[in-house]
Amino acid sequence: MHAVRCSIGCLLALLSFGALAADNWALATFCSEVQRVTAETSIKTNLTVHKTSWDYRHSKPGIEPVEIHEYVSPDAQGRPKMVSCKVKAVDHLQAIYGPKAAGRQGTCEQVTRNIVDQERGRAGAIPGTRPVALQIDPEEQVWTGSSYLAPFELLSRDASGTLHVHTRYMRIDWNDWRWYIMPNKLRGHLYCSVIAPEYLARLLHGEAPELQPIEILPEPDGD
Repeated sequence: MHAVRCSIGCLLALLSFGALAADNWALATFCSEVQRVTAETSIKTNLTVHKTSWDYRHSKPGIEPVEIHEYVSPDAQGRPKMVSCKVKAVDHLQAIYGPKAAGRQGTCEQVTRNIVDQERGRAGAIPGTRPVALQIDPEEQVWTGSSYLAPFELLSRDASGTLHVHTRYMRIDWNDWRWYIMPNKLRGHLYCSVIAPEYLARLLHGEAPELQPIEILPEPDGD
């Protein structure tokens, strides 16, 4: 009986953790995972991965059907550096699809923490990899679209040499009375900007970080 209780307890713990964790942060479906883990939902989403910052800047999440958006900011060599997502907030999903359609509202910082845990685990499994002093800072909240798109310091380094990973988010809940006068298309959203897993992996393997702020540019930046 003790073994059975332990097994059940472990299973429940795994299920609880899995609600806010993802095993696959592939860029092609990254923001779909962000939607799933931050809303604890299995609702089907239509994801648009934008090729230009211009298209991403002018996108808005949709609710019927659920439409979400993604943009990947590159590093100096054109490799993934930051991923930005526009997904739906829990209360809007519940308002349209019912109270069981989504669970607790998660955060963008939880996404960052999950990515860091995943990549630390992978780097630690490689012999000869030296640990990198890394700290996840509390997420930065902004309240307007222009602030969300403004230059963002994804990484910083303190005097001790520790690398700080930052997260930016904007959340406008559907049921927040302060936003009732705004058009519906501007409500019920969660926007995140987080470090790309591939970029973090490169840092953990010794690549020098790019510390300059990242901006989701207001001009078209691709074909």
